[in-house]
Amino acid sequence: MECLVAAIDLRARQIYDGDGSGSELADAKDLARALARLLNGESFCSAFGSPGDWGYGTPIGEALLKVYQAGVPVFSVAMPKEGVAA
Repeated sequence: MECLVAAIDLRARQIYDGDGSGSELADAKDLARALARLLNGESFCSAFGSPGDWGYGTPIGEALLKVYQAGVPVFSVAMPKEGVAA
């Protein structure tokens, strides 16, 4: 899981710095959607999708593949509904 955290952090820094790939906006949207799905209670696998969704040759795709192949327990984070105490 640490490899995935590092890959996401790397991509976030590249997006912030503007890496010149032209895909910064699309990648930022994909990361924001994955975060929203996690916070909405979807499973990790559902939130991030398959490694191919990110590109097998990208750091995030490669890290997802490692996480899935290793059978690392993944989690679900559900935010409390409005008006419900946490």
